[in-house]
Amino acid sequence: MKLNRNLTLMSIAIFFSVIGSFLLTIAFSVNVYSKTGSAFQASLLFLTQWLPNIFLAIFGGGISDRIKPSRLSPVLDCIAGVLTLSFLWVLDISSFGSLLILMCLRGFVTQMMISVRAVAIKAFFDPGETASMGSWVQTSYYVAFGLAGLIGASLIEHISLSALVWIDSITFFISAVLFYFTKELSHYQGESQKEIFIKNPFRDLSNAWMKTVAHKRIFESVGLVVLVAAFFQGSYTIIQTVLPIDVFHMGATGVSLYFGICSLGVISGTMVYQRLMKTKFFTLSDHHNNTRTRYIQVLVLLFMPVGLYIIVGYTKIFWINAIAYFFFALFFEVVWLKKQMQIIKESPQEHVGKIMGLKNGFGFALMAFINVITGKLLGVLQIGDTITLLMLFYVLGCLAVLFVSHMYVPMPKTVMCQNKS
Repeated sequence: MKLNRNLTLMSIAIFFSVIGSFLLTIAFSVNVYSKTGSAFQASLLFLTQWLPNIFLAIFGGGISDRIKPSRLSPVLDCIAGVLTLSFLWVLDISSFGSLLILMCLRGFVTQMMISVRAVAIKAFFDPGETASMGSWVQTSYYVAFGLAGLIGASLIEHISLSALVWIDSITFFISAVLFYFTKELSHYQGESQKEIFIKNPFRDLSNAWMKTVAHKRIFESVGLVVLVAAFFQGSYTIIQTVLPIDVFHMGATGVSLYFGICSLGVISGTMVYQRLMKTKFFTLSDHHNNTRTRYIQVLVLLFMPVGLYIIVGYTKIFWINAIAYFFFALFFEVVWLKKQMQIIKESPQEHVGKIMGLKNGFGFALMAFINVITGKLLGVLQIGDTITLLMLFYVLGCLAVLFVSHMYVPMPKTVMCQNKS
């Protein structure tokens, strides 16, 4: 009963919090691109959401490991709600610089929530249920992303941005109330250190790095999750704003539709992942290493979204483009969930937050870079050429991670013993 209660409260809280985090970002990006025609300026709004993770990679993971997520998350939600209200003073396009600063400040808070909620998955659910419960929790993120796209892009044509700011702020406070009533399992223990404020945050970052490079599965999963999120999410957040406006001339309605398609694809990807978890194709890679099955699985999962994404870039027929985009989002989610859940599952309990912070730091820094590069490339290249160029570097990056993992990263002896048994 306790597990169901935690799952329900956490999923609903994340749903509201993510809508609060993403709603205005989408509305502002559509507003800015419609008025300026600059994909680069629109991309800067997404950049402010991801750039703070460079700082949080050093400080955020350690804090989230030291404070119970049921207490830290409501505080972060309330701070985000208050910061959102400050947007009321920078709604005019002439205040674009001030808006970016305020969104960056809120980005520190909302991205800190990601590390806290990764710890919460470990704190709220038994080890055997971490992957399945965690995948359903992740679904609430993408339902919220999709609805935020539908609501944000549609409402901007019917209500004022100031009204959206108030709606945005309220969702954070709803999330805070819901998370307050969650409760950690009785046997859960955070990091044993008593201090909450970190005396040496670089030590935490160093410890997380050492734990990552000392475990083949963690290293590979962190590296691949970083690349998957950076190259796909870092580019499609701006492409699904530009594509329906420039190619299909659908305006804000088309942007809403593409956010909805993406959300539906991701939710379907979660369901597919749940099914695949029980298959031999998935479980073999969790219990055996350096096998043909493991590498075939990784390569298929990593490269399937690439072909679909390129089809999206070059296809001018709307219904074919929409179907390809749906399946691209589906495979993207399967790949991301597979590796994300493996990080949480394999990481030591007292280091989950720090390893996730390290992953988020690298991932969101690269995602921010890819987002800005995508905005720049769209100014000089066609959408299809932009996607193809990005995917070339994505494939090279994945192959590099797999090569380094295979040649230089060890598998802990305890895991090898489990495999033999």
